[in-house]
Amino acid sequence: MSRPTLVLLVLLAFLFLPWTLSPGRKAEGALAFPATDCLGASAAVNFSWQPAAGATVQWLDLSTIDNGFQPGTFVGAGPLSGTATSFTWSGILRGVPHVWRLNALTPSGWVTSETGAFVPCGGPALLWGPITCGAGSASASFRWAPASSPALVQWIDLSVFDNGFAPGTFLSAGPISPTDGAFIWTGIRPGVQHFFRVNALTLLGWASTATGSFVADCPTQAASPQPEVTAPPTADVEAASRASGAAVCQRLGGLPCYAGALFDAHLHMGPLLATSQDLLATLSRDSIGWALGFNSSGPDPAAVDRANQAVSGAASRIVPLFGPPTRNVPSYLQGFPDSPSLRAGLRSLLLPNTVFAGLGEITLYDNPVTINLTFQSPQLEALFGAAADAGGLVMVHPRSASQFRNPNTSGEVEEALQKFPNTIFILHGPLDFFDLIEPLFSRYPNLYWSFELSLPGNSTSDYLARLASSGVDRFLDGAAADYLPRFSRHPDRIMWGTDRFQPWHFDAATSGEVVELSRRLISRLPPGQQEDFAYRNALRLLGKYLVAPQQ
Repeated sequence: MSRPTLVLLVLLAFLFLPWTLSPGRKAEGALAFPATDCLGASAAVNFSWQPAAGATVQWLDLSTIDNGFQPGTFVGAGPLSGTATSFTWSGILRGVPHVWRLNALTPSGWVTSETGAFVPCGGPALLWGPITCGAGSASASFRWAPASSPALVQWIDLSVFDNGFAPGTFLSAGPISPTDGAFIWTGIRPGVQHFFRVNALTLLGWASTATGSFVADCPTQAASPQPEVTAPPTADVEAASRASGAAVCQRLGGLPCYAGALFDAHLHMGPLLATSQDLLATLSRDSIGWALGFNSSGPDPAAVDRANQAVSGAASRIVPLFGPPTRNVPSYLQGFPDSPSLRAGLRSLLLPNTVFAGLGEITLYDNPVTINLTFQSPQLEALFGAAADAGGLVMVHPRSASQFRNPNTSGEVEEALQKFPNTIFILHGPLDFFDLIEPLFSRYPNLYWSFELSLPGNSTSDYLARLASSGVDRFLDGAAADYLPRFSRHPDRIMWGTDRFQPWHFDAATSGEVVELSRRLISRLPPGQQEDFAYRNALRLLGKYLVAPQQ
């Protein structure tokens, strides 16, 4: 039967028969085809699905990039209840292909659905899939996003001629279900350019995608797969952190628990600065692979030398920052007549003169001097500039947004990010400050943040008693509500940390509880985001500063 005849029959059937378009019975965890409201300038899309059995929490991921939901390329909606079966998302871009998936936390762990695709108020639109090479031929896995208002039928056309699919010069496969978005075409000739498109029959007639093209570049003999190379000492440290993390989760007796590696992005080293062995032993005890560590020794040369010696032996696992003198700015500034001199003096304390990769923690909240500093104060600009000169980092703990006297605090931070683009700014602290500057994450690649669980109390026994009184689950629920939605909006810019700074914070009982709670919190993230928060974001940013141990 020719396609024009099929078109006529389909249209007649639609006009004269009682048609009902249904997505069919949904399997467990299956996605239904989204329904779209196209009345406004943007689209409102209703997603629906069948939850996985036993789900306790769910997240919906949405992206305009078909790349397997790589970190930083998608947004998430959640947490949703484990019984939720639909979610309406407003403000969706019209005419742009989207992909989506659902993640559900079940008693057996995280379950991820298949990936769905659609084009709100338009379409269809081509995505793309891999080429598989065989003996003398190849197969192409075509993928596309169907129109959000399902068509009546779809066809895919393939040609080796770039002539606009002139009659008689292409092959067609179909009819294809109106909600399908994938088709595997076998027998593709290697080394020949092919052109393809998808056609959909809608109530307004035929709609076609743009034309795509590809060449099946198949080698005469498939090359042996090469393992991913991870420079030492990263691989060994990661394996050890994973192994000890698995032991921590095993002790939790089946509770949801992240068992992967950890990178502590906010470690006060002061209580541990006796020797490098103390630093490494504490990290290993707590199933932590690496840390961004800093001290508050100040500029005294003897103190600098002691800190430098202590962390030098731990350079394979510690990225050290030098603690700047923000707590004692006036007395320190007496040795420097101006901001440039201060900048030069601070620069001498950083790589390659010492092991320090940057400056931190810069505190802007805890005394009458620093409370008046702004991100444009000469003292802070000297710090930021020194870090830029060393190609390094600054760690800043801002005060609450309500305490900043400048009503344009977000603009103040933005000015610093613009003025010092070679300085990596890692912030942590009040969530109202995070919310104030959150729009800057999408505009400035040199802005990062770390999240840490609170440590209430004044001793190990007091801390454990407070946790027991409030309830661990309630504590984790509060932390999840504070951190996880914010992380899901910026999954490549936020890192996990501990913020341990009191000596009792490093007691085995306290540290053990912090790590267990952190692993339970991380497990509440969708599977594809857990490692990014736990260690990968930090390792991508800071791994270049790690140094292989001396043999």
